[in-house]
Amino acid sequence: MANEEYDTQYVKMTLAEYYGKFEYETAKDSYYHCVFCEDRGEPNARATMAFSKVKSIGTCPRCNTVVITEVESIHEDSSFQQEFDKVLDELSLALNPLVESIVYNDVDLTQFPYVNSQSVIDYLQFRLPNIDINTILALNLREYVNPNGGRRGVLFPVIMYATDKCVSYVVRYIGGRFRYLNLPGSKYPYMPTTIPKHSIITICEGVFDAVALRLMGYYPLALLGSSLYKGSVNVIRKLLPAEVYIAMDTIELNNMVSKQVRHKLPTVENVTILTFGGTDPADYYRSTQLGVS
Repeated sequence: MANEEYDTQYVKMTLAEYYGKFEYETAKDSYYHCVFCEDRGEPNARATMAFSKVKSIGTCPRCNTVVITEVESIHEDSSFQQEFDKVLDELSLALNPLVESIVYNDVDLTQFPYVNSQSVIDYLQFRLPNIDINTILALNLREYVNPNGGRRGVLFPVIMYATDKCVSYVVRYIGGRFRYLNLPGSKYPYMPTTIPKHSIITICEGVFDAVALRLMGYYPLALLGSSLYKGSVNVIRKLLPAEVYIAMDTIELNNMVSKQVRHKLPTVENVTILTFGGTDPADYYRSTQLGVS
């Protein structure tokens, strides 16, 4: 059980830095002496830092330290990795204090804590390999527990960055039959971060597609569905893009949304369809980070 006296701290380091502290291992974990316990006032002679062999994450319940191990990317495209690193650096500096007061329909979203539980971190790092805790926080992601059934998920706040106002949110449940919780009312698009005016906007389908595209250096706008609704059209108009990329999950949807953009957004001069090797952006991103062709 975690020591509630200490706030959870997250540390990023290579596992090689811990080799001298190795004590023993089980089928699932390798146990090390925790070098952070003494720093937090808990002198420790026992091996309490457990590194998961599968998830590349170490946890010490005694001092509430989580170590996220850095792994060298095996993706061969160095330009892609440089762009990925650049985006991560930008996001790590993008923590927005305004989100502390996000309110949706008189419901204060601060009741939902920022992502901090290991199960949610593991889930996000499975879906988005190499994403670190600073990036997760910079994207304003929160944890959600359904009050009726106790199901846990990730809450993606839908923010209009021009006014820093939260207008809705989407929840992606971890496991289970029903994967998403979408709130009723006007349909707004999801943008992981602010989009500068006149940028090339990449239209996609879901929240994970949008985050993956942002990590790859694009400025995404997720429709949260398969059609270009009024809410999305209004947001795109205000951003004044001369060019739009389409990155939906299927060829049919790409063609349909491309036609909708040309019809509803006549000021957009160029519309380009991105195929990502025949898969959706989230799966493509994951394959590049895992080195899967």
